[in-house]
Amino acid sequence: EARSPLLPQLGLGADYTYNNGYRDSNGINSNVTSGSLQLTQVLFDMSKWRALTLQEKTEGILDVTDQSNQQTMNL
Repeated sequence: EARSPLLPQLGLGADYTYNNGYRDSNGINSNVTSGSLQLTQVLFDMSKWRALTLQEKTEGILDVTDQSNQQTMNL
């Protein structure tokens, strides 16, 4: 679970536009329809690796502190 942000992240976006134009002298309509689709994928994000490393170090420090407190209580 802690490492899930390190997996490739996907993003999806879509857009659709319709412009009702005019009819020219030949009777041809100039309607415009367009659409776009975006798919993004972040393969590597160094900030997420740094955050995980910091989290792991913090957990290690808390674990050592807890063990030290338990040893002190046993004395």
